[in-house]
Amino acid sequence: MSPEQKRVLLVSNGLQLGGAEQQLAELALRLQRRGWYVEVVSLRPGGAFLDTLVKASIAVHQVDWHPRRPLRFLRLIGIVRKFRPQVVHAHLAYANIAARLCRLFCAMPVLICTAHSVYEHTRKQDLRGRILDLLYRLTDGLCDLTTIVCEAGAQRYLKDRLARPKRIRVIYNGVDFAKFEGPFSQPDQEKAFRWISVGRLSSVKDYPTMLRAFAICLQKSTRAQELKIVGGGSELEALLQLTEQLNLKDQVEFLGSRADVPQCLAASQALLQSSEWEGFPIVLLEAAAAALPVVVTDVGGNREIVVDGETGLLCPPGDPQALAERMLQLLNLPPTKLKELGGAARERALKQFAIETIVDEWEELYTTMARSQTESVRGYFDQIADSYKQRYASQDPYYRYFFYERLTEALNRERDFRGKILDIGAGTGPLYDQLKVLSPEAEYYATDISPEMLERSQIPLERRRVGEFPQVTAEQAPFERIYCLGVTTYLDRPAVSRLLQGVSQQLARGGLAVVTFTNRGSIDFYTRAVLYRLMRLPGIRYFTRNRVAGQSFEYYEATLSQVRKLLPPGLELDEVVYLNHTVMPINRLFPKPSVALATRLHHWLGRSSALGFLSTDFLVRLRKL
Repeated sequence: MSPEQKRVLLVSNGLQLGGAEQQLAELALRLQRRGWYVEVVSLRPGGAFLDTLVKASIAVHQVDWHPRRPLRFLRLIGIVRKFRPQVVHAHLAYANIAARLCRLFCAMPVLICTAHSVYEHTRKQDLRGRILDLLYRLTDGLCDLTTIVCEAGAQRYLKDRLARPKRIRVIYNGVDFAKFEGPFSQPDQEKAFRWISVGRLSSVKDYPTMLRAFAICLQKSTRAQELKIVGGGSELEALLQLTEQLNLKDQVEFLGSRADVPQCLAASQALLQSSEWEGFPIVLLEAAAAALPVVVTDVGGNREIVVDGETGLLCPPGDPQALAERMLQLLNLPPTKLKELGGAARERALKQFAIETIVDEWEELYTTMARSQTESVRGYFDQIADSYKQRYASQDPYYRYFFYERLTEALNRERDFRGKILDIGAGTGPLYDQLKVLSPEAEYYATDISPEMLERSQIPLERRRVGEFPQVTAEQAPFERIYCLGVTTYLDRPAVSRLLQGVSQQLARGGLAVVTFTNRGSIDFYTRAVLYRLMRLPGIRYFTRNRVAGQSFEYYEATLSQVRKLLPPGLELDEVVYLNHTVMPINRLFPKPSVALATRLHHWLGRSSALGFLSTDFLVRLRKL
């Protein structure tokens, strides 16, 4: 990807202390170091990671969204339009839904949505959970890929039809091992065995089961033990009361939210977790990085991190007795065995879950999906090569008008030209078929990204180039004439800019370039936008403005003023001609009357700019100074 294409917008519910937010911050910082332009959107203000990102000169936009103020997510539209990211990557449920809905109103070449848990809501079966699942299901077609942090979560999403099989992928969380390499003070083996738990104090973590299991473990073992709980949350008061009821006040300490988690883990002898369900908890990766053995519930992606008996111990959720038994099993192991479990956990995590390895995977995914615009266009034209050639030979009045008016205007100044001509996006060769009659002595060269299209043309084989302009034509430059008819429609804005730069570089001084654009300022454009957005409503098969025959790629529409801004130095606008004065869907429902009216309008108004509002396309002639 070129530098101007490496633009990624990361969107999150917030930037508070949490595993998902930590992953977003780590991803943003590392992508920036690798040369990406990164900006972050937080739906909620503040957060522990805000200062970290701002100090790294990463722009952070705070939307101040709340369920009672749902329309505030529309601020995201303005951010996307201004930043123009190549990739939008949303994290967590509300950010995922907001980004998908915003795609109805602004261009996002690639949208990736990441779920960070098997269930992204407070209760499995509550109303909020069912609404979120419904929204995921209805908006799945608005994102290009749903990723999830564990295989267990992916299976749940497929089972409940929240994502389609070909549009979901597992990408694990990662951990920065450098933060856990000390030197830190180690626990005193002669003192009480220290258990540690790290996580927000919420119902999903099921701390009551942990406290009851710890009480049982104290009763059944003569060894002194203590439990340190790191994290804050809404359940603190209830947990303090339960601690007193179980007579654990002297052995259990709630440390609140801490920024020194590596030091806390290093000062402990085992990690304890009793979650009711999970995604792919960062704390288990951090425990592995600290070479700490663990006792955790067998939920979510825990089994994908912890190998039972080799790197830690697993037990069923919601069962204090079972958790206590596994705690006692670990407690009675000799120090050498505890060290062996922790060492195996670190070695395994270092191979699979190092943060740089995970960022490599994300960067590869971004790059691959950003290239999908070209790949999708190529695939689309490879598929329709036969039918595309037939359209030029069709007697359908609209097709004949649409295709041949463009050709006629493009060749309006050609009278037996003998120089070098380049046709960008030559397709099946209709321009060549015309020029070999008008200018049989000209040297004609052609490029197209679709080999199937060029194969069906009469263009001489030695003059064809399969690939993207301007790379594939540098050896033949300069050209006295360059034609680019219809190609800009299938490019994104940076690609259009590169195309015009290439035209400026490869056009001979005094030469002429003819380029067509889809007219964003026309009534046809606004009609299409309204119709296709209506067709995105639930229950109707998606056929949106950025989809053609089931192929997903971004359309590029421009106004004349936008084209002027994109023109590089050395190219002068010589003439503007408005084309195809028809309006969707009238042009297909009533092709003969529509074409007859368009022809009459052209006769009455000629090349007047008044046709701009009625013209689907426009053609510009550019002169090389």
